[in-house]
Amino acid sequence: MTTAEKIETIRNLAEVDFVSIWKGERAYINLKSCDKSFAGNRTHQFYVDIKSGGLVDQMGKGTTSRAFDAQRAIVAAAVL
Repeated sequence: MTTAEKIETIRNLAEVDFVSIWKGERAYINLKSCDKSFAGNRTHQFYVDIKSGGLVDQMGKGTTSRAFDAQRAIVAAAVL
């Protein structure tokens, strides 16, 4: 699967609110369950590195909601 196909697959998932491209380097994934009251949801980095095609799933500070974690797992499974 090419990087463009991965991004398109992610965009079409029901769990994804939107995907935004940052400087042609990263495709940030914004989940529908991203409850901003959880610090971990706000600081989590979840994106596709466009150059390598890899999915980056990096925890920030704080805790994440169960719904957020579940949707992250669904997105990751869809592109592996």
